Amino acid sequence: LNNRVKAEVAARTHDLEEAGRRFKQVTDNAYDLVAIVGPNGRIEYANMAYKRVLGYDRGDLQGKDWFKLLVPADSA
Repeated sequence: LNNRVKAEVAARTHDLEEAGRRFKQVTDNAYDLVAIVGPNGRIEYANMAYKRVLGYDRGDLQGKDWFKLLVPADSA
């Protein structure tokens, strides 16, 4: 039973990693802005379109408040 469970976990982990790679590949080549925003409103992932469209590096967006990025402070 233990070896079967380990094999199942390994297979599902591989599938999940592959799905993550495919997601990144698709979104990084998209022209649309794609972001994953956590429940706290912080950006967890932003695709490469943010650099092309808005000039933001992906690393600069990580952890930023998504609402503040979209709505400037003087208009809130």
